[in-house]
Amino acid sequence: MSLRNSYILRCYDGVFLDGKSIGLSRHIYNSLYLRDNYPGTIETSDRSWMSAQSKNPLAVGQIVNNGTKDFPANGMPLSHPFAASSSSLNLNPQSIPPVGYQELDLSPTFPLGLQRFLPNVYNTDRDADGPIRVVVLVAMREVRDEELFSTYFEIVE
Repeated sequence: MSLRNSYILRCYDGVFLDGKSIGLSRHIYNSLYLRDNYPGTIETSDRSWMSAQSKNPLAVGQIVNNGTKDFPANGMPLSHPFAASSSSLNLNPQSIPPVGYQELDLSPTFPLGLQRFLPNVYNTDRDADGPIRVVVLVAMREVRDEELFSTYFEIVE
């Protein structure tokens, strides 16, 4: 969707999710948002995440920085259920990644009134009977005063 975009997540089925809030991505998202949320209709997506002061705590996962050679990713895609308790696995809590991404397909019957909190729009027409794809950022442990880095080029499963 954008040139030189390091904010794109690729899902297991080939769907690409763009979390970039500036440049071409911003213009495309705003255009699609206005297409789907024209005046007088029920708002079906959120665009507050593109502002400096996001008002939606459910729409901040894309703010996690992309890892680099100097600052490698400390987040991971979740390909299987991860045990919530480190004590049951005898793991050091600091060895558990702070965050993980998980694909989630919401039911097509997901309440229309709550869709306004979802920070996503579709580039093409979505099948009304199909699921609503989101990728959620899950805290795997308590996160305190640490920088989060992800790897947006991993396949989310």
